[in-house]
Amino acid sequence: MNRIKDMMKIFVNVLAGSTISAAIYIQIFYRDEAFQGGELLWQLIIAAFLCSLCKVIPEPKKELSKWRLLLHILLLYIYEITVMLSCAFFFKWIDEDHISSVILFIALVTIVFFLIAAGLYYAGLRETKGLNEKLKRYQNKNEE
Repeated sequence: MNRIKDMMKIFVNVLAGSTISAAIYIQIFYRDEAFQGGELLWQLIIAAFLCSLCKVIPEPKKELSKWRLLLHILLLYIYEITVMLSCAFFFKWIDEDHISSVILFIALVTIVFFLIAAGLYYAGLRETKGLNEKLKRYQNKNEE
């Protein structure tokens, strides 16, 4: 159940980040063109779903060392950037002939990835702190 909950968190975060990034990207590269967004919205939903599938990969049960945690984050980043670039080329979001559009796209995906990762990290810290406080109260209650 937690895995599905985590997938939904990632889905919502990636969808929100992708939508904001698309708005920025469209404003820069397609400012003067009329833009029909209906197809794009479905494409963003598909991309967010594919990104959320990273939670299907089993996570280690024990705490990771700093290096293993960094490796885990790097592998997730490679997965996410691969999914988003694949979607970008498949759905023709970017023009591969214009390197600036590819670079901006990668930069936006990177920013969104690290903002989501930081948000999930701090949410996990809050949850851990809350559980530790509950455990401490439970232990103090049993000692009395």
